[in-house]
Amino acid sequence: PSSAWEQVPDGSWQKLKKCNFTCCFRNSGEGAVELLRLLQHCRDLEEVDFRHCEKIPSSAWEQVPDGSWEKLKKCNFTCCFEDSGEGAVELLRLLQHCRDLEE
Repeated sequence: PSSAWEQVPDGSWQKLKKCNFTCCFRNSGEGAVELLRLLQHCRDLEEVDFRHCEKIPSSAWEQVPDGSWEKLKKCNFTCCFEDSGEGAVELLRLLQHCRDLEE
């Protein structure tokens, strides 16, 4: 839930390099805005996994400004847009700045 992510102060995960949120937002997008607000501060992030997170709304992806994940090398968004394309434009806007992206 949103209240869980709100307990983590901004900037707490500055050295985070890898995260896996597979299926965390499969049935509901609740908390996605708060989580991505936190992840925007993770400038060293190299790998993200959001498989089966179909319910992440556009407003959540908008929390991550262009260039926030410049070191990203690997990402997985399998089935995120299977039911709806909501958020795809915002995610692709973010990923276009990931110059080191390999997968």
